[in-house]
Amino acid sequence: MKTNLFSFGTFRGNDVYQYSVENSHGVKISVLSQGGILYEVSVPTKEGRKNLVLNFQTINEYYDNPFYVCMAIGLTAGRLTQGKFMLNNKKYKIEPNEGSNVLHGGKQGFSTVNWNGTIHDNKIILGHRFTEREGGFPGNIEVRIIYSVNEDNEIKVSFSAISDKVTLFNPTLHVYWNLSQEETIFNHKIKINSDKHLKLGNDKLPLGEFLVNVGTPFDFSKERILGDAIKELSNTSEKGFDDIFLVEPDSNGRVAKLSANKKSVEIFSNRNGLVLFTANSFTKNMKLLTENGHPWMGVATEAQNLPDGINQVAFPNDDILYPKEKRTEYIKYKVNF
Repeated sequence: MKTNLFSFGTFRGNDVYQYSVENSHGVKISVLSQGGILYEVSVPTKEGRKNLVLNFQTINEYYDNPFYVCMAIGLTAGRLTQGKFMLNNKKYKIEPNEGSNVLHGGKQGFSTVNWNGTIHDNKIILGHRFTEREGGFPGNIEVRIIYSVNEDNEIKVSFSAISDKVTLFNPTLHVYWNLSQEETIFNHKIKINSDKHLKLGNDKLPLGEFLVNVGTPFDFSKERILGDAIKELSNTSEKGFDDIFLVEPDSNGRVAKLSANKKSVEIFSNRNGLVLFTANSFTKNMKLLTENGHPWMGVATEAQNLPDGINQVAFPNDDILYPKEKRTEYIKYKVNF
């Protein structure tokens, strides 16, 4: 197992580091301390090493847009209605960061933190202590994120938390894939173990209703070409997907598979939600490492609990973390090439 540690510049006066681990098959992951960003998932090919995720040349460029490119997300993935929720008969309100709502953990979420990091064997370990005063969520919360790669070409991301008060915990990784290095992900094929998706309002908050996928562009129960489904949405305001699927893991724990150009990523998760976002609103002002931004240049797959669960009665709320309870959520990506 090869490991490396590099400087990745500074962000708001703090040094940023890049941690890398590579297995014997040449599957390499790199993670940045700032934002817990998954900077690289690269594999060897006949044409040289290919990175399968979107990335930027500098750390500042990650924060010049609102798309959370490959960032760690928490304490709560997705949106919280008006930043409000109730725990133990006590009302809480988190400072909003998207209109009147809280998105992806708010102004002091995982993506804003410069994490303490280390490498141990095949693992990149990040840690941070979130205080109640810092982020507004109840409790002082110790969080650890572990990125690892094994000899089966499986990349595992585990999120662990323990709090001194009852709080919320629904993390994810906002990874954007492009397996083909082509301009768009139209040639990608995708299968999602889902027969329903959430009905969303104009503010992208759940409306408490599930919609059936079959017979619609949202039906990925059998593998289909992603570009064909996107074209079916060409007359919508989104012109692509930014949607939340109710998923049921198969017997192996797999919830989705993405493939293109003889490469594939199988996605495994222990939770009931998967956000699919096809980068519909990327713009040329985004200066990514290999090209300027444009719509559909990548596809985000965010495995998580269904969002805003604390405020929804239509589906289970699995976000509550009780005092002194250590909980670990994971996402696993098996890379085939």
